[in-house]
Amino acid sequence: MFSRNLVKEFLFISLVLWMPVFGLSQDVKVDSLVQDSTQTLENIMENPSTESINVDSLFTAAKKAAFELKDFQSAIDLCESILTQEPENYDNRIFLGRLYAWTGQYDQSIALLKMVVHEQKYFDDARSALVDVYSWNKQFSEALEVIRVGLEENPLNSDLYYKKAICLRSLSEPQAAQIALQNLMRLDPGHVQGRSMLDSFSKAESLRKITVAYNYNRLADTRTQWQALVGAVSMDPWHLMTIEGAQTFDFGPIIARYSLARRFQQVGMQFELESYPNIRKGTYAYIGLGYSGTELFPVARFGAELFQNLPRDYEISLGSRFLHLEYEDIIMYTGSLGKYIGNYWFNLRSFLVPGASASTFAWNLVSRRYLKDAETYLEVNLSQGESPDLNPGVAELAYLGSWRLAVQFQRKLDEVNLLKSGFSLANIEVRENAYRGDTGFFLSYSRRF
Repeated sequence: MFSRNLVKEFLFISLVLWMPVFGLSQDVKVDSLVQDSTQTLENIMENPSTESINVDSLFTAAKKAAFELKDFQSAIDLCESILTQEPENYDNRIFLGRLYAWTGQYDQSIALLKMVVHEQKYFDDARSALVDVYSWNKQFSEALEVIRVGLEENPLNSDLYYKKAICLRSLSEPQAAQIALQNLMRLDPGHVQGRSMLDSFSKAESLRKITVAYNYNRLADTRTQWQALVGAVSMDPWHLMTIEGAQTFDFGPIIARYSLARRFQQVGMQFELESYPNIRKGTYAYIGLGYSGTELFPVARFGAELFQNLPRDYEISLGSRFLHLEYEDIIMYTGSLGKYIGNYWFNLRSFLVPGASASTFAWNLVSRRYLKDAETYLEVNLSQGESPDLNPGVAELAYLGSWRLAVQFQRKLDEVNLLKSGFSLANIEVRENAYRGDTGFFLSYSRRF
């Protein structure tokens, strides 16, 4: 007689593959449909020598049951059926191991995957699956041992470096995790998740860091708004030096910054304190305070912003800036949209200043190309209008309009030293039909401790 189990398997495959075509809901229980139809199919089957159903069809049905119908038990039954027919089908055994883990059967999953890894030590998919299962079961030390052996067998496996960083971070070893991510970036600079995690370490878990930066701007009156390259200066150049230190705490980093400026034959200074506290996974904030007792900077400044990571490597933010000047107070609203595309990072930020008679608007577009690692990159910055994030001085806030193009290059010299340099071209409308060209140069050095 025709096998009743074989009939059920045939019906299950047919139903799984054709349910979407006939518009059947995925909530329909496949078992009940099979039970109602089994007898009918048995009655028309007259050939007792019918061969078993094709294994590839069974595997396709198992994946469809798991991913689309969320019927993990039926998927397990199909994979176990394949296991009896083709014990050496390693793709099926790996998938079955993951199914066991997804249903909480970690011991069965680990046992099955360890057998595959033992039999096929160069099979990276099996090792990766075993690492995942150990991690899901909070067995991070066991996962790291699997990763260690895997990297000895295949030192170019970027997936294992990323999972090593996840395990080390879960074991509260941020420095070792960053080293794993840096190795990952050398192998695959376009690894989006790895770069995002390394960026999060830079904001939340990095070592102490001190940065010294210097800006030099050559200025000259121009006839049009498109002249930016300054040859012969017609006024005193501007100088700005900053020294900042960053220290990480459990809630996130705190950055202290001191700025010293020379403009219009005056000297001014400003003190700032910033933090990027972590709120939850994928969500963090920005809080900034500043004070200056001189005329070159706002008397006081305050900023707050909320950042949220989104699917498909997007990030959005929304916040505000408050500036207290000697003669008025200014409130700005700001928001940004960021996106990773391969080795590139794009970010568009806008500023809106509501006014009694008219509102002013400024925007800034950043395009960053990552090179050999996440800390070596080339960045192009294009902006229109003035904003406190780009120009910290008081004078810029009174200008009627401006545009600015800047190019920066950062290079990681070694594990603790960073060097960044760049130049900028800008034109500022200081009064109606009166323009000023601005050619700037920038240099900074950072060292971790």
